[in-house]
Amino acid sequence: MNPINKSGQKLEHEMSLFLETNSIPYDGGGSSCIDFKIRTDTGIVYLDCTNQNVGGSVMEKLPHKIWKYWNKFKFNEVVITRGREKPNKVLNEHIKWLEDILNIKVYVLSFNESKKFILDKPLQTNEFF
Repeated sequence: MNPINKSGQKLEHEMSLFLETNSIPYDGGGSSCIDFKIRTDTGIVYLDCTNQNVGGSVMEKLPHKIWKYWNKFKFNEVVITRGREKPNKVLNEHIKWLEDILNIKVYVLSFNESKKFILDKPLQTNEFF
């Protein structure tokens, strides 16, 4: 198995364990769809795991992934759970452009930030995400 896929699957597994441990209902997306549709008191949280820990093409593909999932689900917001690698300035600008065009909100969060988001806890905010 490709190490990148293995890394992403590990993050998905950790997220499913967190959801199950906290009795949070969700639907898994499988290999060709968004990873999680999480049912919360305030609606569905669409979440996808992208476990990028070093710079590379996975992050560069993020805007297309966001558009593809928006095109399928027409969500108002989406959470991208990332590894250690944060989006760079150009990628942040591209995602912001998508937010403006599609009238959505994109959260690119660490695993711990994603857990807080799901539990409806306040997030520390910064300039982009």
